[in-house]
Amino acid sequence: MSSCRLSANPAPSAVWNTVNGGPAKFGSWDVSSFRVKYELHQITSAAVQVAKDADREFKELFGRSWGVVDAYKCDDADYIIVGMGSVIGTAEAVADYLRENRGLKVGVVNMTMFRPFPGDMIGEILKGRKGVAVLERTDQPLADCVAQLVEGHS
Repeated sequence: MSSCRLSANPAPSAVWNTVNGGPAKFGSWDVSSFRVKYELHQITSAAVQVAKDADREFKELFGRSWGVVDAYKCDDADYIIVGMGSVIGTAEAVADYLRENRGLKVGVVNMTMFRPFPGDMIGEILKGRKGVAVLERTDQPLADCVAQLVEGHS
């Protein structure tokens, strides 16, 4: 996107987009950057439904489903372990052990889709629990997203 200044000393300082004639920057607020972020948010938000549709079609074809978020024994769980990837098998075994041997109602949430973050789905699963543990084996920022969700910032 090309832009040009209106004058050497515009009041207030504005940069105009020469493609569509609208302001690309007004003062310190960059309209084009905001618009790109907004459009990216709209597109990625729609990706959740696309993933759900693809999963439904996959299940029809192959008889199994991956889902956007998979909840294992979470219906009656007081405590939830959240993770993604290779940690899930171990987490499910731990949940089973804690249920059978310690009497703790533990469930596991498998984040099969991370971006866009399915905050509404995770929020429904985590609502009303006594505790949530987020396990990671990599540098991915899963813990930050779940923490923001629990605090109500997502």
